[in-house]
Amino acid sequence: MHPLGYQFDYKSVSLAAFRQQPLLEKLLMTTSKKYELELSETADGWLAKITRKVSYKKRLTTKEQGGFESESSAKLWAESTLEELTSKQRSSNNVQSDKRKKNEEIKLLRSERRASKTQKAKADAAAPKGKTERLEEI
Repeated sequence: MHPLGYQFDYKSVSLAAFRQQPLLEKLLMTTSKKYELELSETADGWLAKITRKVSYKKRLTTKEQGGFESESSAKLWAESTLEELTSKQRSSNNVQSDKRKKNEEIKLLRSERRASKTQKAKADAAAPKGKTERLEEI
């Protein structure tokens, strides 16, 4: 039973009716911050979808597979695929983070070199130019 008291038999609900009722859709989905697992029953069997939140309102289907004999097998596939997907994303994020840190270090070194050149140029500009003649008394 749902915490708000809703009861439903998802096997008796057609796919079209299922799509029109967002509450029922939410009850069958495993949610996370970025990705959601959606399980639905079709005429061919169970359909598992991994959707990604693009914005507040938009969602894109990242991966989808149908024809599962049971809900548990569809859920198992979706969870393992989601874990694989997020681990690839984590490793890609780590590589990008390392590149970004390296580029920031290079930029810092360049800016320090530029600053030292600028200070040297200012010091040279402040120093008197040319040779100064010394007058000797006779």
